[in-house]
Formats: sequence, C-alpha cells, structure tokens
Amino acid sequence: GYRMRNRSGKSSSPLDAIRPSAWQFDDELLDLLWVLDHTVDLLPETDALLGQILAGELWRAGDMPTPSAAERKGPKPAGDTLNQSMFGETESRDAQDE
Repeated sequence: GYRMRNRSGKSSSPLDAIRPSAWQFDDELLDLLWVLDHTVDLLPETDALLGQILAGELWRAGDMPTPSAAERKGPKPAGDTLNQSMFGETESRDAQDE
C-alpha cells in the first residue's frame, strides 16, 4: 500500500520516495481541502458550460483578421527590465549577482 510507513510494491518514479515525515493539519491544509471540495461541487456546472461552448459557433483561423507587422511585434518593454524585480522594484547589479 502506498499509504503505509514502509511502502511495498513497485515504484513508478523517483518522486515516489519524496514523502512527508509527518502530516500537519493546520488552516492552510483545511483551506486547500475546502477549495478542492468546492471545485468538485462545481463540476456539473462547469461540464454544462463546456458543453455549451463546444456546441457553439466554431471560428476558424482564416475567419480571423490577419494582424499587421506592428501587431505581431508586440509592445516594447518600458525601461531597463533587466534591473527590475518581478514586483517592479529596481535592483542593483550587486543584488542580482548574489
């Protein structure tokens, strides 16, 4: 069984060896379980919506307008993006080397 302390049976990948040493039931785990539970509850509604989408009108690539050369190129980045963190703050070159 895969839930036993000393596992038996075949291993399908090296990831099988990664296991928690102990389970901790805290608010974060409960939040995750609630999100999963609500997601499963939404499956009938999402299945119906997907059915409506698939039954709708199909647009082929040829039906869409051809983008201009400028639209294909996309926007230019503002400023020196190499020195910006993912939150928009500017970092020094020394901080990047660490």
